[in-house]
Amino acid sequence: MSLKSSKAYNDSYERLIADSIRRCRITGVRCIDGEAKDGKPRMDQDWITFSLEEPAKSVDGEELAPGFFKDVSINTYPNGTDGNPKLENANRMNMALQRKLIVCALGLPANCKDAAEELERRGGLDALQGKVVLVKFQAKDGRQNVQDILPVPAAPAGT
Repeated sequence: MSLKSSKAYNDSYERLIADSIRRCRITGVRCIDGEAKDGKPRMDQDWITFSLEEPAKSVDGEELAPGFFKDVSINTYPNGTDGNPKLENANRMNMALQRKLIVCALGLPANCKDAAEELERRGGLDALQGKVVLVKFQAKDGRQNVQDILPVPAAPAGT
């Protein structure tokens, strides 16, 4: 039986990084502006491609080599959430994750007033390309989530 006829797309093709914190390089960033439809508010998607800089394990125990990449989306609602409390919470959390991505990737101070403005000053999304961050991955319900973005610790002096 072929994979096409088994209809097991998710099981066969989606490789999830097991819950862990891994050093990753940002190798791609793209933004998709959403549209309001079916009575739901507009949702924009930022897709970030993280490439492992160190080995990791998949949820099924396989070794993932450096260079393995994972696309992760961060969804936001730029025009509000029409008062939906679940969407409000998700939007707040994702806006914080976006900010942490920018702060950690660009090496900005944690108390930076406007990280998005600083990103634009440095050339926009292209400024994130090639930057290295620590990514806290979580695999849940067959999906890959990013729980947190952390800065890479500075190397000790003299090394």
